[in-house]
Amino acid sequence: MQQHRCLQKQMEEKLDLLQKHQLLLQSLSNTPRDLTDSSSQSSSNLTPHTFNLTPLTSTHSSPKLTPHTPNLMPLTSTHSSPKLTPHTSNLSWLSVKENCGFTPEQDEGGAAPCCLQRETADGESDLVTVGNIAFSTKDVLGHGAEGTIVYRGRFGNRPVAVKRVLPECFSFAEREVRLLYESDEHPNIVRYFCSEKDRQFQYIAIELCAATVREYVEQWDFERHGLKPVSLLQQTMSGLAHLHSLNIVHRDLKPHNILVSMPNSQGCVRAVISDFGLCKKLAVGRHSYSRRSGGPGTEGWIAPEVLNEDSNLNPTCAVDIFSAGCVFYYVMSQGSHPFGKSLQRQANILLGAYSLDHLRPDRHGDMVAADLIEQMLSMEPHRRPSAESVLEHPFFWSWEKQLYFLEVRPKGSQ
Repeated sequence: MQQHRCLQKQMEEKLDLLQKHQLLLQSLSNTPRDLTDSSSQSSSNLTPHTFNLTPLTSTHSSPKLTPHTPNLMPLTSTHSSPKLTPHTSNLSWLSVKENCGFTPEQDEGGAAPCCLQRETADGESDLVTVGNIAFSTKDVLGHGAEGTIVYRGRFGNRPVAVKRVLPECFSFAEREVRLLYESDEHPNIVRYFCSEKDRQFQYIAIELCAATVREYVEQWDFERHGLKPVSLLQQTMSGLAHLHSLNIVHRDLKPHNILVSMPNSQGCVRAVISDFGLCKKLAVGRHSYSRRSGGPGTEGWIAPEVLNEDSNLNPTCAVDIFSAGCVFYYVMSQGSHPFGKSLQRQANILLGAYSLDHLRPDRHGDMVAADLIEQMLSMEPHRRPSAESVLEHPFFWSWEKQLYFLEVRPKGSQ
């Protein structure tokens, strides 16, 4: 009986061990296989003082962290952010097309992609690229009306002047571009290259020139490259005659808008007419334009028929001849104005009160110049010579031609 109890106890102990073994096997079978594998492998790879924690892989992999490296780079994406390097405050952007996925068709209003580079800590100039035009916002050449700014820039590999126009002047800029495109084949009209637009401005790339006529006249150390005053005025009138042949009235002729070009390969420069912002294209068969068609020009250089609000005459190309007459005297007198100081000019123009005192009557060249300028400053527009007639005046004749004319003309003729 006692032996039977011992056998029964042994059997119960074996059954109990067998049940525990089965439970252990079940628990192991329910554990994820990859976890058991990784745990078995990692346990053999762990060394003292090493805490290598590798994150689970994902679509956007995180950058590795190394000891003593606080640099945290952003997750990679389709639109990558600019890289920031230690101790560098420079924030630069590649072109919108490259960096943000924009194309000219995607940009509102058909604007060209724009590239910007902000000023660096060491004071380098900002760079702006719009389409084919690039310039520095720190390299300003001048300022115009209505917030217009002119920068030194590039059109491809060619140095250019870049005229930046505000949105409220876009219509004037479009007109200027059309007229430049139509007339710039003449050597004495500033050359037009390209026009671009973004969401903020319109940019016009034109020929980069050395100076204005004002600098030519008033800066005693200006390098004229052999361009004499008479030649400068002749070239100016040649450009103006070209405009008038196309029925284009400039309406803002003044020393600031007549430029001296850069020297060419032979070292020669030329005069060019610029700034077509106020130009007016006359309709076919018309010789005048309405007074309601825009601003009159720059104070002190405006013809009297434009200033006179009571006049019934519509302005014609003769307004440019009057302004050119003022420019002629300004150049020949080395900086004086025929209608006096700036504060009195408008009133003197309306009165026809001009003075050519800086032209000496005892000098033949000055006497011939005074004769031409008086005709150009006539109060009656129809009495002013045309641009073509101005070019035929003896003022532009050579000494040999003038001498021959004086020798062969009949006695008593005027």
